[in-house]
Amino acid sequence: MKICFDISNIKSKGAVIIAPIIINYLLTLYPASQIHLLIHPTSKIDFSKIHFIKNSQSHKSRSSETLFNNQQVNAPNQSSGSYKTLSGNRYLRFLWMFIFSGRYLRQNDCEHLISLGGYYLGSFRPFSIVIQNLLPFDYEVLKMYLNLHPSLRINPPVPLRDKDIPLGFSKTNFNSTTSSLSFRLYNSLRLNINKQPSRFTYFFIYLKMVLLRDFHYFSAQHAEKIFYFTEKSRTAIDPHGKLSPKLHQLNIDPVITSPEPTWRNELYQPNLNPKKLDNIIHTSPPTSKTSVPLPNSLNLLYVAEFLPYKNHSCLYTAVNTLLSSDYNITLTLIGGNPDYKNPISQIRFLGSLSHEQVLNEYPNYDCLVYPSFVESLGIPIYEALSARLPIICSNTIDFLPDTNMKNIHLFNPHNPDELIKMIKVLYAEKFAPIPI
Repeated sequence: MKICFDISNIKSKGAVIIAPIIINYLLTLYPASQIHLLIHPTSKIDFSKIHFIKNSQSHKSRSSETLFNNQQVNAPNQSSGSYKTLSGNRYLRFLWMFIFSGRYLRQNDCEHLISLGGYYLGSFRPFSIVIQNLLPFDYEVLKMYLNLHPSLRINPPVPLRDKDIPLGFSKTNFNSTTSSLSFRLYNSLRLNINKQPSRFTYFFIYLKMVLLRDFHYFSAQHAEKIFYFTEKSRTAIDPHGKLSPKLHQLNIDPVITSPEPTWRNELYQPNLNPKKLDNIIHTSPPTSKTSVPLPNSLNLLYVAEFLPYKNHSCLYTAVNTLLSSDYNITLTLIGGNPDYKNPISQIRFLGSLSHEQVLNEYPNYDCLVYPSFVESLGIPIYEALSARLPIICSNTIDFLPDTNMKNIHLFNPHNPDELIKMIKVLYAEKFAPIPI
């Protein structure tokens, strides 16, 4: 049996990481003698992690080698599988799928198509889809794009602590000028992180998401199988319960084990005072050169791209409020472009790191904070769990049924006060004196 996997629309970092795991699982349901991959030219999926390709004996030739993740990886030979590189333009790929894919797949003797992008509008049958993107189904979040909700402000606010007040301002006149200063700082930072899109751009994104939702619904009606992760994914694609015979939950383990230092167990014991923590850190080597944990501070981490629905605004508000109350807190953000001097020393931007670098970062921090409004799976959450980090997470995110919720604390992402209270609890646990 020859199975075709359409992964040409897989571009987000989370989807790239989980794609090989999904393919490996689906190949247990659809045993294949050959596989065919539809990819795009800049694909960053690590195909060496697909068991079918890894275990196949590939001969080295021009047609059986390609470059993935800046490493040379043998693609399957003609006896085991093949691949087709589609256009780098997403709209041309869409037209190819809609008009030409059916004839192409039949000519290449494909017997089943599985789209990891969640939809397929071509003429080939049978096909199945994997629901990964929940953003098109969350109307409340999409309204942010339509109405330019304040949560779209993804850049940090001005710090309010005395020592962070800019030169030339006194404590009395600083509060009266905070608004205008915040506006100037916001405009200077937005040029260096991600240029703030125009109203038309956000409206175009909204329309694109609405169309994408309709594409999902249409594909679900004609698919042989619909694969999903969580109950929220199931409800999104089948709100009226009419597609139950087609639905199949992905029983996969997305946890990717993070490198773990020998002092992890001791470092994250409750009631660990700053002096003891300082000794542990200075006698143990850091796991990464990009950041070092501060012994007298609660070190928070957020791994997410700078997108509106990731809700950085809530996190900035909480951290800024705590800093103004003299809590020693640092916030490190992974994702986006850090090429500027951040005027807030307690907020650090590491930019976009490789997956291996991100895995090495988790043990450096006290907690992963994840205030995102919507997530299909939330790969950083499971990576933080594997690194045994406490997690403060949005209660709008669904989890796999077998997830251990012991170290996951939920809050309302629309209410920064709830996030502040949870960070205070974690702060008190870290710096509480050890009972005699």
